[in-house]
Amino acid sequence: MLITSIDIGFKGGIAIFELNNNTYSLASFFPMPITTHTKNKKQTLDITTIHSILSPASIIVIENTHTFPHDGRVSAFNFGYQKGVIYAISVLVAGEKNTHLIAPQSWKKYYNLTKLPRQTQKQKAIELANNLFNLNLAKTQDGIADAILLGKYFIEKHLLKST
Repeated sequence: MLITSIDIGFKGGIAIFELNNNTYSLASFFPMPITTHTKNKKQTLDITTIHSILSPASIIVIENTHTFPHDGRVSAFNFGYQKGVIYAISVLVAGEKNTHLIAPQSWKKYYNLTKLPRQTQKQKAIELANNLFNLNLAKTQDGIADAILLGKYFIEKHLLKST
């Protein structure tokens, strides 16, 4: 069974886990696929690539983030658009019952990241993902690290049987 976890945003990421017989492994990960329109030079989600990455997933887990009060209107709209597109693709691929929204506070608390300043959270998330899965993520790849940790959290808290 393939479980895909997603950290939304242009700097977000996608992680794919394989779960077999109560054991799991990180199969692959990607930066959030984006494209630049030739006409207006604006970046947007690469919907076709996202769909092809998500297509084999049995379960999809999305970080249920929200805009912040200090975000501008355009920024908030773009973020909402991204969340809607990713949620819609996920439901079409895995079905509504197998598409899960997880609050950032839930998975970050699991890794003791919640009380840290935002920049420290990013740094610690990268360190954790690197250490847990023997990776070498760069300090700019916090979106991928978040997707990896979100997926690991979901598998351990919601899918694995307690022993």
